Amino acid sequence: MNQHFKRAQVLYEQNRLKEAEKELNAALSVQPEDFQAHNLMTFVLADQKRKEEALESAERTIQIVPDWDFAWYSYAYAHWIQEKRGASEKAMDAINQAIRLEPEKADYYHLKGEIKFGKANWDEALEMAEMALSLESDHVGALNLRAKSLVKLNRKADANDTLDYAIRNDPENPNTHANKGWALVERDQYDDALVHFQEALRLDPGNQWAREGLKNAIKGKNVLYRVILKYFLWISKLSEKNQWIVIIGAYLLYRGVLELSRNFPSLAPLAYPIIIAYLVFAFSSWIAIPFSNLFLRLHPLGKHALSPFEITGSNLMGAFIFGAALSGLSYLIIGNFGLLLLAGWFLLMMLPIGGTFSHGDNFNSIRNLAMYTLGLGIVGLIGIGGLIFFNNGSLFNMCLTVFGLGIFVFGFVANYLVIRKY
Repeated sequence: MNQHFKRAQVLYEQNRLKEAEKELNAALSVQPEDFQAHNLMTFVLADQKRKEEALESAERTIQIVPDWDFAWYSYAYAHWIQEKRGASEKAMDAINQAIRLEPEKADYYHLKGEIKFGKANWDEALEMAEMALSLESDHVGALNLRAKSLVKLNRKADANDTLDYAIRNDPENPNTHANKGWALVERDQYDDALVHFQEALRLDPGNQWAREGLKNAIKGKNVLYRVILKYFLWISKLSEKNQWIVIIGAYLLYRGVLELSRNFPSLAPLAYPIIIAYLVFAFSSWIAIPFSNLFLRLHPLGKHALSPFEITGSNLMGAFIFGAALSGLSYLIIGNFGLLLLAGWFLLMMLPIGGTFSHGDNFNSIRNLAMYTLGLGIVGLIGIGGLIFFNNGSLFNMCLTVFGLGIFVFGFVANYLVIRKY
């Protein structure tokens, strides 16, 4: 066996990825058709988040050894991490081929279960975890998958027992500690959850699942944010179809109650609490994450868990809160109607800003929503400026219509992206 490849194996096991990549390139320069080197390169590149290159390496391995089951496993993994439309379907086809070639590998059922889990097929994910564990009872990945699936199926006690068993067998696994933390968050045991999230981050400082959990465990101690967190966790357990049924159904209920109160004024006292509750919840669910990050920055642990994007979002949220308060106070003192409109603009802009920065480090989502939000803001300011400086009521009404419609549409887009995150 090529000595460069042997050294690359050792370096990969030590998580020295750049050095492992260098050795693999040396191995491939000597033997360009070395399928094992191409295969290991897939994982080296994937662990460095170089997803496209990892997929190319996996494809090369398949070309060289199309009947090797592990090549199909790597190919499935490379597709699975792409997080693009259709990637999970390609990953499923590939892992099924690996299982057809070798039906006795626990790793293969584990990956198939993870793909099922990503598609919100909790029962099937659990079934695959059980299949993997029947082949390898101490498979840490399968134990974690089993626990995650049980949490989604509201079998929290069983999930807790599974994670305790996994930790006893492999106390140094960061993913197990992260999943244990999330299981404790589900049970409102935030202090205990923090212990496991901190341990996960000690073992793997780059573990985003643990970092996300740490932030939510800290914020979950706040009674107001806890309601929003419970909503996010609850709706994440529904299928994507049922999630949309809940969101659209709640909106239609709000519209129905609103129309009822208009047509039957005597029922208004009963309708108003429902209308107010919906508006408050919709508003708070959009701004909850970046707004709560303002407070997280004061926490000795939480301030280190925020990404640059999240810090930017919390800064903008703080600035717009200050702008709304200052404009509103100035209106009360001076009485200029333009200041009242500006205060309203600041308040309403918090909705798209909140939605934009509710996705961690998902750069594509943030970039697209940021452009949308910027456009909305400009339209709103043009309308206000046209009315105040040029007394152009038609321009104001047109901009107000576009602005209001944009806020409405944004709500559904933001909810969709938040759903996909949890």
